[in-house]
Amino acid sequence: MKARLSLGFAGLLVLGGCANPVPPAQPTPVTTTDQRSDETLGIEVRRRLSAGGGDLVGVVVAVSDGAVTLRGSVANTSAALRAEGAVRGVSGVKSVRNELLIRGTGY
Repeated sequence: MKARLSLGFAGLLVLGGCANPVPPAQPTPVTTTDQRSDETLGIEVRRRLSAGGGDLVGVVVAVSDGAVTLRGSVANTSAALRAEGAVRGVSGVKSVRNELLIRGTGY
């Protein structure tokens, strides 16, 4: 009887532990969007533009909430499109507004 009592008590301990299971650890949320500051985005955009060639050096960059605006003038349409493409390739840029003027055309 003594053995039966201790076995019963051990069974209660095991069952009692099952009544309050420990919840599994919550995974750390992973975001797929890059939350970079406007300042960091601006630095990266300017770096990319300066690496793109001498005809993009004078481009003025403004960043607000991940939206990049390009202003200034460039020699030709190809340079304006190249600048826009370089900006779109920067991680964290949400949109690009190309306000670049083509020198000599007024556009």
